[in-house]
Amino acid sequence: GRQHVPIFILEDMVGHKLGEFVLTRTFKMHSGDRK
Repeated sequence: GRQHVPIFILEDMVGHKLGEFVLTRTFKMHSGDRK
């Protein structure tokens, strides 16, 4: 069959994880800079 759906899901998952990671890192950095 086609391998387009799995690729899309994988990209979405990776993108979401990356976005969360960046947000968490930025938040932590800001919190650390505040102290």
